[in-house]
Amino acid sequence: MGFSLSLDIAYHRDVYAYNESKAAGAAGQFQNVKTTYYFDTLTIGILPKFNIKGFFIGVGAGVKIPLAGGESTQNYNTTYSQFEKVNYYYNLSDIKNKYKMSVIPYVKLTLDYLFYFSDETALGIGIYAGYDFGPGIVNDARFSKNDFGAVDIGGQISLYLVDN
Repeated sequence: MGFSLSLDIAYHRDVYAYNESKAAGAAGQFQNVKTTYYFDTLTIGILPKFNIKGFFIGVGAGVKIPLAGGESTQNYNTTYSQFEKVNYYYNLSDIKNKYKMSVIPYVKLTLDYLFYFSDETALGIGIYAGYDFGPGIVNDARFSKNDFGAVDIGGQISLYLVDN
């Protein structure tokens, strides 16, 4: 039994999607439209872990730094009286201007099992659950939902470098 402090560094493709009702033409009819935001992020955080017989249970927090991203939605084209798919792509500068925060804070719970190669190295295979406090959009009138967060659930492979 023991305690360790880990640095959480990773690449993530974070996706936030939701359905929204948008006006379809002058008649005031509405249609459900799926809107998706995605970010390529660099994750940096601290992950304290409790070690019990090869199992590592961790609770940590950090930030995801968006490097690039985009948005996929549908807009109503009045000329053709139909919705059309529209994609927008964002670089780092666009992200800083469009969103209230230029980072995405997160919390994370992990469970790993370690396979030791030597006294100094191990491979961890595990699962995680987390919550991202999504970046709020700076007043975009096209959407009623301008703040979003997300629950993450996934698998992970980790490399452990141990200093006895």
